[in-house]
Amino acid sequence: MSAEVNFKNSTAVFSGKVLKVDTLKIFFEDLPKDAYREMYLATIKSQKTYKGKEITDTTYVITGNGLTDCGINFLTTKEYIFYTKDLYYKIIDSIDIDTHKFHTSTKSYYYTSDCDRTSTNITGEEKEIEKLLKRKKNS
Repeated sequence: MSAEVNFKNSTAVFSGKVLKVDTLKIFFEDLPKDAYREMYLATIKSQKTYKGKEITDTTYVITGNGLTDCGINFLTTKEYIFYTKDLYYKIIDSIDIDTHKFHTSTKSYYYTSDCDRTSTNITGEEKEIEKLLKRKKNS
């Protein structure tokens, strides 16, 4: 999709460096009772915000695990332009071994995928974003 469409459909667009990537267990209502999905949680050192609430320090971005869900295999120390949506997730904090019951908490995270134009092409994406912002300002 074009930069314009992705920019419009994103809650936040920002650049930043991946500091680390962890795996989270996420509970989804449409999965069987004792099932969950593993997704990646990237810790990002924000550099510049183009759209959305100003991010001045670190933030977190969730993506799929890259198997069949368009997830991004983030590389630590690599810089990206993130096109994200703000979504709520039920994070599995622990699992009761005896009852197989999940203990969850609901948290808000930015989400992105390789379908959302998130990229390591910082220079190219910044040019596209600057064109969009200039056009928006002049209209």
